[in-house]
Amino acid sequence: AHQLENDPELAAPHRDEAHRLLDLARDLLSRSDGCIILMHGLSGSGKSTQAAQLMEAECMIRVRSDAERRRGICANAVDRYASHAIDQTYRRVAAICRIGVRAGFPMIADATFLAHGQRSRFFTLARRLGAPFAIVDCAAEPEVLRVRIRARMHAGRDASEADLS
Repeated sequence: AHQLENDPELAAPHRDEAHRLLDLARDLLSRSDGCIILMHGLSGSGKSTQAAQLMEAECMIRVRSDAERRRGICANAVDRYASHAIDQTYRRVAAICRIGVRAGFPMIADATFLAHGQRSRFFTLARRLGAPFAIVDCAAEPEVLRVRIRARMHAGRDASEADLS
């Protein structure tokens, strides 16, 4: 718009768009609708697919345990699934969700959450933060799970390391 200031008619749409984008940025940065949505289910049940759709539709921040696990201290996949490493991954996801909710952002914790203690940790976190909390339970038939896991392994483009075992 500034480059076109000599032609106000050409500059006006650019100026309007800049103001619209600045208003959007201000609205997003001043959000106060922090919440925690927990995705729950077996590998291949559709958690990440549903989380991605929810994230996009509702402008939420998704924290994937698969990605955080790879960022952890364990170099190889076997060590990343030791009980202490699993607990560390869930603590890291919780810490990220805590930061996001405190900043007013709606958060999605995308992990299997098969153990009650894992779910309970996030429920307690949400309650402490005064944030709404919900669990999205994803399920599929065993054969569908197998087909999805095989396809994901074959494609090799996903952060998930889940295999049929």
